[in-house]
Amino acid sequence: MAVANTPFDLVVIGGGFAGLAAAHEALKNGKAVCVVEARLRAGGLASGTEIGSDWSVDNFYHHWFESDSHIFDFLSELNLEKNIVKCEVETGVLTDSGCFKLDSASALFKFPLFGIISKFRFLLFLAICWLPLNPHFLHRITAKNFISFVCGRKVYDVLWAPLLRSKFEKYAEEISAAWIYKKINLRSRNSSGKGESLYYYAGGFQKCVDDVVDFVRSKGCNFEFGINVLDVVKENKFFHLKCSDGSEIISNKILVSSRRSALTLMKDWLPNDVRQKYSEFKSMANVCVALTLEAPISKFYWLSNCSSSSDWVAVIEHTNLVSREHYDGRHIVYLSRYISPNSDFYNLSNGDLIENAVSFITNHFPHISQNQVTLEKCIVNRAIETQPVISSSKYRYFFPYMFEDWGVLSMEQIFPEDRGTNYAVREGKKVYHELMA
Repeated sequence: MAVANTPFDLVVIGGGFAGLAAAHEALKNGKAVCVVEARLRAGGLASGTEIGSDWSVDNFYHHWFESDSHIFDFLSELNLEKNIVKCEVETGVLTDSGCFKLDSASALFKFPLFGIISKFRFLLFLAICWLPLNPHFLHRITAKNFISFVCGRKVYDVLWAPLLRSKFEKYAEEISAAWIYKKINLRSRNSSGKGESLYYYAGGFQKCVDDVVDFVRSKGCNFEFGINVLDVVKENKFFHLKCSDGSEIISNKILVSSRRSALTLMKDWLPNDVRQKYSEFKSMANVCVALTLEAPISKFYWLSNCSSSSDWVAVIEHTNLVSREHYDGRHIVYLSRYISPNSDFYNLSNGDLIENAVSFITNHFPHISQNQVTLEKCIVNRAIETQPVISSSKYRYFFPYMFEDWGVLSMEQIFPEDRGTNYAVREGKKVYHELMA
C-alpha cells in the first residue's frame, strides 16, 4: 500500500455517508485524510446492487424527505444537487381487509377500521406531534402509553401496535415516545394534501455514494477499499492501524463508523463505564428482500403492514417512487423485517426468504402470481445493526462519542431523530469539528 508510512491528519474507518461527510469537512480544512472501507465500494447501508438495468437497486430501500436539509446541502456543496429527483407518492397501510390510503386527513376520514371518535383523536395526536415539543421530556414516556392516551387503545391496537412489534419485536412496548413523535413531526412537512413529496437520487443511492466518493477523491482524499482494520495501537502520539493486507496506516486522529467497531478496535481507549454503556445498547438487525416483478402490486409506494401476517414490517413498491423504465420495465418491490440476528428467520437461506416474500405478496395481492416474479433478479440483504432500540427506560438519552484524539460515528448518537443518510451527514460533520476543536 502506497500510504503505509504516510501520517494522515485523520483516518475514517467506514465509508458510509457519515464517514464521507467527515472526510469532506476535513479536506475543506486542509487536512490529509484517508477512508478505509472493508467492502469494495463505499456506502454502508446505502449501498446498492446492479441488476443489468440503467439504475442500481438499493440493498436497503431509501428515499429523502422534504425536511432532509443536511443531505441536500451536502450534495449541493459537491455540485450534485442536479441529480436529486422529486417524487409524488401515495402511502397507506396493509390490513387483513385490504390496502387503504392513510397519508392525509381526508384519507383518514375514509379509513373504515376506525370510528369517528377514534379518527378525531388520531387527528389530535397528529396535531400534538406537529408541535415543537421537547423530545427529551417525551423520552420518559413510552410510545404505547403516549399513543394510547391520546388516540385511544383501538387506534393503538389496530395501527401502531403491529408496526411497533414488527419494528422492535420484544422491545415494542419499551420504545420512547420521543422516537415516534420525531418521525411524525418531520414527516408532517412532506404532505401535499394529495399524497407525499419524497426525493430520490437519479441512478440509485449507490450512484449517489459513488459520485460523492469521486468528488471527495478529486479533492485529495485517499480511499482504501477491501481492507479490514484488525487492530489499532498508539505509539508516539500517533495511531497505527494494522490492516488485513499486512499494511499499516498512521494517523493523528481516528473516526470509527460504528459502535460495534469502537468496542472491537478501540476497547483499550474506552473508559470502563462507556464500554459498559456501549455493550448495553440494543439494535435490531434487518432482512430486506427486493423482488423483481412483471406487474405492479398496487398504486402505493409505501404500505405499512398492520395485517396479522407479521413477517414483514412494510411493503415498499420502489417503482411507484421512480419510473420502472429505469429497471427495464420491471417493478421493484421491497419487503423488510427488523429482527434479532440470532433468530431463525434472519438465518434462513436466501431462497427461503425469497419464497416467504413471494408467498406474502401473492397472498395479499392475489392478482400477482409466482410466475410474474423474476427470481434471478431478486436480491436478499441482511445487516446486523440497522435500527437502534430507543427505550424510554433510560430517562436521559446520552451516547458518548468523543474521546481523546478519536471519535465514533454511530446510529445511536442520532437522537431524537431516526437514523438515515440525512442525519448521518449531520453527525459526520459535527463529530469531525468536535474532534478537531
